[in-house]
Amino acid sequence: EGPLLELLKYTPALSRAALLDPNSQASQEGAKLWRAAAETAPAFIWVLGKGNSRTDQIEAGRAYVRLNLAATGLGLAMHPWSMTLQEYPEMAGLYAQTQQRFGASAAAPVHMLARIGYGNPVSPAPRRGLSEHLMA
Repeated sequence: EGPLLELLKYTPALSRAALLDPNSQASQEGAKLWRAAAETAPAFIWVLGKGNSRTDQIEAGRAYVRLNLAATGLGLAMHPWSMTLQEYPEMAGLYAQTQQRFGASAAAPVHMLARIGYGNPVSPAPRRGLSEHLMA
């Protein structure tokens, strides 16, 4: 995050192609950052579904929001860690490993995974007013 990374996104050094290439410096540096974040996380939480219907997915999302609100109330921070829960071909191997690691299955998968712990204070995100969301 930050201005430097935002600027680098518009250069070949941090392009999608560079990030997709496991041998590129951008990909290797990114992997180091994510590995360090995983290794220093005090804890992880996950939401395991009863099923994988659309209703189950919505209920899992609701449970995650309740967890996040409860954690915030306790002074904790949560960071979604859902990369390996993505369901596209390039993530199939990691998806299967993640599901297995948490005792889940395709029929009742892990719907959400997050790091949890104490983090630096973050100011509220800017919000648009109600009038920005309504059409006349």
